Amino acid sequence: MTETTTLSLAEQARANYEKFVEDHKAEVPDIYDELVEIIKDVSSKGSFGLSMFVSTEPSDHHVELDEPEYYFNTAPHVYISAAANKGIKQLADRLHQDGFKVKMYNHTNFGETIDTIMWATEV
Repeated sequence: MTETTTLSLAEQARANYEKFVEDHKAEVPDIYDELVEIIKDVSSKGSFGLSMFVSTEPSDHHVELDEPEYYFNTAPHVYISAAANKGIKQLADRLHQDGFKVKMYNHTNFGETIDTIMWATEV
């Protein structure tokens, strides 16, 4: 004889929720390659680093350069999507291993994130 257990409504709802979250778990975007392209571009124009910001604005890209009026002796602003910020510690570690100086800060809404990425000092 097989015993059947009945789930309470709350248990059913919790199971449904957990299944939904697992089925729709978005992969954290890997923004390293996009960021490297920006670094190559702005460094060739005289920039010494990047100032990083988290963005909640909808965009087709997870990393966007806010084009400055001029590049020489500046750290242009780069916006990363909030979704990409979830993997920020791994990105910071990878950049640090590549020889960059990476400064972190704790954002009120997004937690730990990158403040600056530097490869030179201001002239």
